[in-house]
Formats: sequence, structure tokens, C-alpha cells
Amino acid sequence: MSAGAAGAGAAVAVMNSSLVLGTMVKLEPDDFELVLSKADEPMVVMSRTGRWRVRYHYLTSYKGLVFRCTTPTPLELPVSTEIIEAKRMVPRI
Repeated sequence: MSAGAAGAGAAVAVMNSSLVLGTMVKLEPDDFELVLSKADEPMVVMSRTGRWRVRYHYLTSYKGLVFRCTTPTPLELPVSTEIIEAKRMVPRI
């Protein structure tokens, strides 16, 4: 395979991966909680990072968009929230 073909293949792979990822919207904690309050049965993926500087990362989807939020303290999620705890989240691209 030539270098040009390999480069074209890599470009197609990146383009396809961006199509799968879609749009991710970064929100402040209050706005993230507002989005959760609009969903009947919200589902949130959560992870905790850091030892000395702890951060909580949250992801949810609503009406086809993915929303994310990072906070220094845990959010108070609605009782109806299904929480999926992840060891880590894939870094943003």
C-alpha cells in the first residue's frame, strides 16, 4: 500500500469516527441538572478522576444530543436517574 493510500485510509477512519461521536455539548453544573430534570428517566454515565484534585465527569443524552459536565463535587442527581459508573471516559477529540 502506498503512503498516499494509507493516508487516505486514515482520513476516512477519522471522518467515520467523528460521525459516530456526533456533537457533545459542554454545560455548567446548573445547566446539566436542568437538562436532567427535563428527561422522564435520565441515564447518566459518571466517572471520578484525580487523587489530589478530584473531578467528577458526567455524560447524558437528551433529544439526540450528548451533554457533558465536569465538577469538583458530586452533583445531586434526580432520584429517577439511572447511573452508570465508568472507570474512565474516553478523552475528547
